Amino acid sequence: MRLAALAALMALVVLGVILSCSKENSQVQSQEVEIFWFKSLEEAEAVAQRTGDPILASFGAYWCPWSRLVRDSLYTDRAVRDSLTSYRCVAIDADRDSSLCKTYDIKLYPTVLVLDPYGNELNRVTGYYSPEDFLRRLSSPGRNDQVLAEMFRREEQAGDDAEFLMNFGDLLRDMGTYDGALMRYERAAQIDKGNRLGISEEATFATAECCMLAGEYKEAGRRFELFAESGFSSDRRGEALILGALCYEQAGDVKNAVALLEDYLRSNRRGAYSDLATKRLETLKKTSRAAR
Repeated sequence: MRLAALAALMALVVLGVILSCSKENSQVQSQEVEIFWFKSLEEAEAVAQRTGDPILASFGAYWCPWSRLVRDSLYTDRAVRDSLTSYRCVAIDADRDSSLCKTYDIKLYPTVLVLDPYGNELNRVTGYYSPEDFLRRLSSPGRNDQVLAEMFRREEQAGDDAEFLMNFGDLLRDMGTYDGALMRYERAAQIDKGNRLGISEEATFATAECCMLAGEYKEAGRRFELFAESGFSSDRRGEALILGALCYEQAGDVKNAVALLEDYLRSNRRGAYSDLATKRLETLKKTSRAAR
């Protein structure tokens, strides 16, 4: 259960996501299944109460670095789209519907709630995950305080177990306790220093993600950049370059953002996020020239 996160900045990345919201028709005319988004939670509940389907409420914020990729990457994945046909889906803009965020105690973005047809919470997934992890977490019951207490007790005996520390870090990260998660990830990376177990790579990447979730964009950019230079897997290296660039951009470091985007495109001209990288690079260069 690892974060394989790619994030874009909603306030900066203008990529256009068109959400078609018809009340009566959830069938897409194209051959590929698309997610049908209701305009409001009330609309989703009205249909869910007739059909008995669960509701998926996706809370995001315009300024959130994770929310963009949830919409532009996660929800465009074929497996995710196919799986969400069994839900009544509604996208909720946290800035426009702050009262609903208060109702469900939404403090971190993105957050996805699984609700029963009457709006009662069944499960919660916070943060951006790979499609596989997202679908697994979506169907798993939420964690509670008893699980957290048990993890603290186990840490006394398993404090040198890198995999346990990764799991504990994941739990703390999901709860928004980023400092605690960061500490466990760093310990796990140190224990598996040679990456013999493959944990050091995951842990090192996760430390950068924690910094990003905590809003420490400059530090997150630095950690993602170091990860990309560390010699870990090529697939994850591309993710690190994209994330690092977006974090640097959010921190106002255009020079480093441009450098990482150019690095990504040199080795990933046809990569999954090459379009995103190209558009961000063009925008940053135009902004930089205008500033001069």
